[in-house]
Amino acid sequence: MDKNAISDLLTERNYCGKNLLEMYTIVDEANSLKMCQKKDLLTKDPDINGYTLLHYAAIWNRANLIKWLYLIAGFSIYDATKYGEKPIDTAKRYQNKEAIHALEWADCRNGILSLISRMRALITATDKTSFRLMKEEKKLAESSCNEHESWLNNTPDPTYGELYAKRGQLELILEPFIEKLSSAVS
Repeated sequence: MDKNAISDLLTERNYCGKNLLEMYTIVDEANSLKMCQKKDLLTKDPDINGYTLLHYAAIWNRANLIKWLYLIAGFSIYDATKYGEKPIDTAKRYQNKEAIHALEWADCRNGILSLISRMRALITATDKTSFRLMKEEKKLAESSCNEHESWLNNTPDPTYGELYAKRGQLELILEPFIEKLSSAVS
């Protein structure tokens, strides 16, 4: 069977409107999803109502699968259904505490990455203007970004508390620079 035929089989909808990838998520068949991802067969396409695999993992309280879909498969925790419901909203609707915790963990991690990205973009944008950070400020900002990014990459499964503390540290260091540079760019 060629790759297109396998892909069609995985995404074909059954009488309930679910495809095989969604069913793998519902029954927590992580190994099958991982195999599909390795063979580049894991699709991020939502169902007819906009639910992604991450929404299904949230509905069925699959915390480990949520982390895998977010970290490895690259699913966005911010994708909304046609009803405007993000995976965290879905988890809260079903009162799935483990799923809520996993999605809050992912959101906190995204917060760190977003802060790093924003700081780097501001440094780049202001490098082309007359308004810049002083050398020491720029060095501190860049080293903080590098340190926190390295920590994220080298800490395989940090706790929510660790992520939250790291995000707080980074915000304390970078906020004065972000405020200073944001006013220059505006």
